Amino acid sequence: MFVRKEKEKPVKNDVKILGVVVTGTAENLKILKEQNYIKSATLGVVANKY
Repeated sequence: MFVRKEKEKPVKNDVKILGVVVTGTAENLKILKEQNYIKSATLGVVANKY
C-alpha cells in the first residue's frame, strides 16, 4: 500500500520534486542549456580516488 495507507497509489498532489541528478557528457548535457524548466544547475565531476 501507498505510504499514506488509505490510498493504493499516490496522486499528483502527493508528489513533490525537490531536485534531480542528471549525468552525462558535456556534449549530452548541452541540450538542457536554456530550457525553461531548468531553474538552477551545478556542473561537477566525479573521479576515482586512485
